Amino acid sequence: MYTQHNYKTPKPDPKRIIKKAIHNSICCKHSHNLEIRLKQTHQALGNARKEIEKLGSELAGAYMKIDSIEMLGKKEEQLKHDIRVLVRRRALLLKNV
Repeated sequence: MYTQHNYKTPKPDPKRIIKKAIHNSICCKHSHNLEIRLKQTHQALGNARKEIEKLGSELAGAYMKIDSIEMLGKKEEQLKHDIRVLVRRRALLLKNV
């Protein structure tokens, strides 16, 4: 049968325990600061994405206005040519899809 040995566990060194506690405290504070920075970075990224979407829609609207103004100044033949070009581009896009 197995016998149980009575080993005495050594008492931990109080200085070592204090060093570990200080180290853990510093690591905890550092971890907390990193979590805060990560949250701020995520918020900044979300704001940047919203700003990009907003600028993209504004840019598209500006291009639509420019195209409308250009079309108002064109003659019938120029408009027909533009329509043909757009139809060709559409056909190419449909082929690629």
